[in-house]
Amino acid sequence: MKYLLFPLAVLYGWITDLRNWLYDTGRLKAVSFNLPVISIGNLRVGGTGKTPFIEYMIRLLAPKHKIAVLSRGYGRKTKGFRLANPASTAQEIGDEPLQLYSKYGDQIHVCVGEERILAIPELLALHPETEVILLDDAFQHRSIRPYFQILLSDYENLFYNDYLLPMGRLRERRKHVRRTHFFIITKCPPDLSKDEKTTIIHRILSYAPQRIILFTSLTYGNPYNIFTKENAHLQKVALLSGIAQPQHFEKAMREKFEVIKHFIFPDHHFYTQQEIAKICDFLEKNPDTTLLCTEKDAVKLQKMQISEPLKARFFSIGIEIYFPDETEEKIFKFAMEHLIKNFYDGLKK
Repeated sequence: MKYLLFPLAVLYGWITDLRNWLYDTGRLKAVSFNLPVISIGNLRVGGTGKTPFIEYMIRLLAPKHKIAVLSRGYGRKTKGFRLANPASTAQEIGDEPLQLYSKYGDQIHVCVGEERILAIPELLALHPETEVILLDDAFQHRSIRPYFQILLSDYENLFYNDYLLPMGRLRERRKHVRRTHFFIITKCPPDLSKDEKTTIIHRILSYAPQRIILFTSLTYGNPYNIFTKENAHLQKVALLSGIAQPQHFEKAMREKFEVIKHFIFPDHHFYTQQEIAKICDFLEKNPDTTLLCTEKDAVKLQKMQISEPLKARFFSIGIEIYFPDETEEKIFKFAMEHLIKNFYDGLKK
């Protein structure tokens, strides 16, 4: 079937090549802004760990800079610009932006807008003090010329092993990774060997020479109740996930807990009250089991009708990226701070 789709992939490649050529030659205009806009994206459709990486960027930059995150708000039921506030819902701004706001809303601004070239002026009109904008999933959003481009690639699904849609999962040809400045390889084994790193680096550099390539892994935090935020020690759990790669979540949770069931839903799924009722019925029939979900799902479950006794058994677990190699993390931190400093130093000249 994959090879039967090859002609469609060729056609899709021509279309994306033409679009990129129009931007590269200036026939289609890209706009810059008078503050550092950092794009965080990928070449591949599906979960590459963008949200945990954006959370890392927030923790890194927010202590020193006034940060805003701008996302398309994938899956939301609204259109146009929306600035997250305490009353925001996943239907209004999307589940991932709501997750970011629920965790960091006291430190940053979170907003959504499918036309990001229009959303940035609206954001700056409301919050002119903003110093850095993080663009979520914006590698293909060519109408904005970011100050810095970070491209993520999943260790288990490296872009150079994949093919164009619909034959594979790539949004554009591999050669277009040359637009990026930094490559971050996500979801790596913590003990990834030096030889394998070297192989990956050489393959990537064949597409985009003289780029910096760094490696990150994932770690899970402690489970906490989604209503009270209290931590607890869990043993027997039923998983709930509406994410791009639920098999990775299940594998990681099986290493920590006794998993007896996994309720799997499509990525960005909006739960119905009937679906939650079935899950609650399962919990009532299994009184020694706790429900455990991702933080992306937790922000949607918090709005559902759940009985008070069962609320005590709804838990979430956070996920964070980290650099197993401390030297690589120092390189990244140094690069981010000096890029922002150099941008503002350039404005003063």
